[in-house]
Amino acid sequence: MPYFTTETEQREGQNGHSADELMIMNRRYDELLEDIEPVNEDEGQTEETRAEEINSLIADIRDEIDCATEEEKAFVEYLHSCENEDIWFYDIDTFKHQFYGGGAVISQGRSSEYAVIPECDIDEVFKTYIREYADDCILPGKDDTAKRYFDYEAFQHDVECESGYGIMSSYDGNYEEITFDGVTYYVFRLN
Repeated sequence: MPYFTTETEQREGQNGHSADELMIMNRRYDELLEDIEPVNEDEGQTEETRAEEINSLIADIRDEIDCATEEEKAFVEYLHSCENEDIWFYDIDTFKHQFYGGGAVISQGRSSEYAVIPECDIDEVFKTYIREYADDCILPGKDDTAKRYFDYEAFQHDVECESGYGIMSSYDGNYEEITFDGVTYYVFRLN
């Protein structure tokens, strides 16, 4: 039976956690509870000390979920959906910078970086990305006339029809959608 429920949160004065947050919290609780040893009086552990360990664990999980950004929560859920259940907030280095004006760039491990962008920002981020891509990769070396007549909107439309948002993933050209707390996020691996 899950520890974190709407009822236990209300009873303990911890209102405000969504169903998706409770799901993440319960998954983490189950993982960590396995590491807490059963009572062993020969080693000096009592029911009281075990209860203190469990209460400390519960407080830590609540602190971590309360301090996490929405992008971090969506990213942890995304990683779980990819069967990386051992990833938790301290395993990611978040908010290095915004990704073309929206979302967050999140590092996982030493070399993997991801952009996590909420649906409400994706079109503006895509537009900014395409403009910078054209300025950096297509227009350098062109004369001023060519630059002046370059049709950014047509280019954006063509790219969107050809590869969609996938062009923003410099790793493999793919992206995933994850819904967390009723918000859709787009997750792009960058390297």
